[in-house]
Amino acid sequence: MHPCFITPESGWEKTKGDEKLHWNVDKCFYEGGYEQGLGEKEKILFFHRTLTSYINALTKTGFILENIVEPKPSKEMLEKYPAFEEDFRCPDFIVFKLKKER
Repeated sequence: MHPCFITPESGWEKTKGDEKLHWNVDKCFYEGGYEQGLGEKEKILFFHRTLTSYINALTKTGFILENIVEPKPSKEMLEKYPAFEEDFRCPDFIVFKLKKER
């Protein structure tokens, strides 16, 4: 999950007609576990860390950061799941390419 945008109490700000206006981010510097709704009945447990904590933990344990990618849905993915179009508005994920120091 992208630690800058998937935070405790993050989510879409919507109109009364349920139109998505923008993505709200809150409690960005909170670190720890929190539950977030998944649909109407389910909840999932997330563990949030800041981007600083991720990068510092990786470099302190001997990794070199080679690249960062914030993936976007492919054309094929959008054809199969049109709702993923919203991922062009705010990234859900971040991927670190690392190399272990010798």
